[in-house]
Amino acid sequence: MPTPGRSASLFAKKKPYEIGATSKYGLNMKDELKTLDRFFSVYLDSDLSKVAPGQIQVVGSDRRYRREMGYGVVHILWLFVSKGRCLISLQHQMVRPMLEIVKRIKDPEEFRSHKFDQEILQMCSLALAQEQKLSISRGPKYYCSRANLNFSPDPNVRLITKENLKEVVTALKDAGFGPPGIVTDEPSFAYYFEGRPVACCSTAAFGHMKEEVAEVGGVFTLESMRRKGLAKAVVSAVTNAILKSGRVPVYGTSDRNLASKRTALSVGYKEYAWNLSVRYVPDNLKE
Repeated sequence: MPTPGRSASLFAKKKPYEIGATSKYGLNMKDELKTLDRFFSVYLDSDLSKVAPGQIQVVGSDRRYRREMGYGVVHILWLFVSKGRCLISLQHQMVRPMLEIVKRIKDPEEFRSHKFDQEILQMCSLALAQEQKLSISRGPKYYCSRANLNFSPDPNVRLITKENLKEVVTALKDAGFGPPGIVTDEPSFAYYFEGRPVACCSTAAFGHMKEEVAEVGGVFTLESMRRKGLAKAVVSAVTNAILKSGRVPVYGTSDRNLASKRTALSVGYKEYAWNLSVRYVPDNLKE
């Protein structure tokens, strides 16, 4: 699920994303983890594969001063724990105070607890040249392979096309699709009940490595239709379409969003990493 402020694509062409379609890109899906390392290394502005298990690496990055494409916010600190490694990408002036925090940590997994959250947030606030309203986000990054996918075609799940785009946006206006009229080649699906859309899921693929990785986003179910397994139906359809296109599907969510985590796990997602980010919305950006 995209980070709040992130716009997920909604429109999809019928091919090659129809249920049961064949692979378009023919990528080697045995290398999912290496692919994901390369994908997130771009976001972190440092090579994850160079971080050894048990190691915590702190890296100052120019990327942490600008708004991240698709997120709409500035990630001034991005902490990533994957396969026993930890890479912390942050603004240059924060490197030294962050290293002081790291000295007291024996295991990268300690960051999963909340005991360092306030200290990290305070450190970021003090390091900024001007006062900003900061927020902290924490949660897993999941991925799914063809072998683990739990998917069965559902006649109530329909591909979102140009023909039904308007009715989906109208019925599910609180889904946070981003600006109206976004048109991409990415797979998106809606669940129909009694002739109307009641749930949806789309794909957020933009920026780097678009032909190798795609993020699942825009997961939304009308409140009256929740706890009926509809999110699983649309998420599994999108995941299947991404896999059919030869890409690695990624599903990100919050530690607090237990329903979202259950949905991902029920579809067959496994944890690739856990991340924490401190961010703010620039003054010149409309939320």
